[in-house]
Amino acid sequence: MGGGSAEGLAERFWEAFRVARHSADPASVEKAIDLGYALLAAEDVAERRSVLSDLGGLLQTRYHQTGDFEFLQEAVRAVTEAYLLAYGSPEDSASYANNIGMLLHTAFRRNQDRGTLADALDWSRTAVDEEPSTKKAFYLGNLVVALRTAFTVTEDLAPLAEAAEHARAAVACSPDDVSTARSLHFLAVVLRDWSHETGETGVVEEAVDAARRAVELTPAGSSDVLDRLKILAYLLDDRFRARGARDDLAELLRVRQTLVAHTPVTDPRHSQNLVELTTTERDWTALTGEGPTSDRGWERADTQAEVCGRYAAEFEQIRDSALLERALELGRSAAAATPAGHPRRGVRLDHFATALAARGEAFGDRAALAEAVIIEREAVACTSAGHPLRVQFMATSPST
Repeated sequence: MGGGSAEGLAERFWEAFRVARHSADPASVEKAIDLGYALLAAEDVAERRSVLSDLGGLLQTRYHQTGDFEFLQEAVRAVTEAYLLAYGSPEDSASYANNIGMLLHTAFRRNQDRGTLADALDWSRTAVDEEPSTKKAFYLGNLVVALRTAFTVTEDLAPLAEAAEHARAAVACSPDDVSTARSLHFLAVVLRDWSHETGETGVVEEAVDAARRAVELTPAGSSDVLDRLKILAYLLDDRFRARGARDDLAELLRVRQTLVAHTPVTDPRHSQNLVELTTTERDWTALTGEGPTSDRGWERADTQAEVCGRYAAEFEQIRDSALLERALELGRSAAAATPAGHPRRGVRLDHFATALAARGEAFGDRAALAEAVIIEREAVACTSAGHPLRVQFMATSPST
């Protein structure tokens, strides 16, 4: 059979690995794993430790796909062999040790064996101690995560104190804004834990500053922004409860408004964020006698419009007229709450028009269809000519 040589197998493995890494299709991952084992069984395998390391990553992916713990154990064995082969190459040794620590931390979450967690910590410390390493901040962050797990399990403050020390070190050696934001977030989380456990309020200032800087360095569209806003909100809430300062509550209100605005209505965290914002608004009114000064109505209108669109889409599937009536109610409210010139008016009107068109087409309601045309035309008119949604609005405009 062609391609049976080590060189041919290597080419096939690396190609399969690239495919599996980008698709994560179970069949692609299985194929790459099989080729990896076949390549390792051949004689004179070049870059054996790289093959072992990448095989470990594939096995970890397979574990997450199947839940079969044996895949995770195999991953640990593969990367451990890679580590042993990397003697004399500190950069590779650090990378492999870090990966072993992360794999064992994952294994602990499954088996809850404290020996596994202790091994995870040892390997993570080994990664941090290797010199030189250009990824030290990343490795320190992973050690912080494992130490926080150890604190949660044992309720021993020593791992938490160590975690804080390493989190500060990670901030100090972070090479760019992405790494710095990650390290600052970890520091804020650990310091909040420390304050809660010890009653020490002195670290709260450092924690708030770290959380605030983490948010500032995180792009608005990042998948991490919600978690980082959340920890900042919790810290500001802690500080307000302790001091009762108006400035803390004002900042907390802004942060929670931002959280709601950034959380999609379909995200399970959306409802909790709304509840927490409502609580903060009540605190603000109780403290100042004022209603919250914000664009809260506009933010609520975004939520109403999104739910309107979702309900209209669900109506198309299940034909529940009550669902459609609720969609129309929400759409009309969102449109009324969004003044001309608001940057989101076109999107909100489009959701409302979609619900009106659904009613017109389902029930022969010509008045609803006529209103849908008017609303959709306005959505087009208030959307700039170069905006990608303008074409979409024009394409979806109903006809009477």
